[in-house]
Amino acid sequence: MKYRLCPVIASVLIFLLLVLVSLPAPAADSSQDVFIGVLAKRSVATCLKRWQPLADYLGEQISGKRFYIVALSFDQIDAAVVEERVDFILVNPSIYINLEVKYKVSRILTLVQKEAGHYISEFGGVLFYLAEHGSLNDLMVVRGRSLTAVSTTSFGGWLTVL
Repeated sequence: MKYRLCPVIASVLIFLLLVLVSLPAPAADSSQDVFIGVLAKRSVATCLKRWQPLADYLGEQISGKRFYIVALSFDQIDAAVVEERVDFILVNPSIYINLEVKYKVSRILTLVQKEAGHYISEFGGVLFYLAEHGSLNDLMVVRGRSLTAVSTTSFGGWLTVL
């Protein structure tokens, strides 16, 4: 099955290829497997559907290497990095900053989303509440109340809202 990659993913591929080609040749006993951890913010199936073509493409372009997408939930990311189960990681900006501070992870590129032909440089979230609680014109109204969120490390699902 042939995949057609969007320009953003193609740019990521080119950069990854350049980085991987510049790495020293692996020793005879080193693994030929490359694991790319990806934040599965919706589901594992959705994550793999979106990113598996990247692993397939890289495997076709770089001989001797096998690429795997490792779909990670919000609470699995730190362990995957600490336990060195991933070679690369694709996460939201706030999780990356946390990884950089805690584990000295460094970025080699950033991903810019493209929607409806426009590159997006903004990020946001939405707070839903029951209308019976009145108008919500100030976030101080939620102080002391219970809130539910995707994860406290979710950029759009928590941090940009509060």
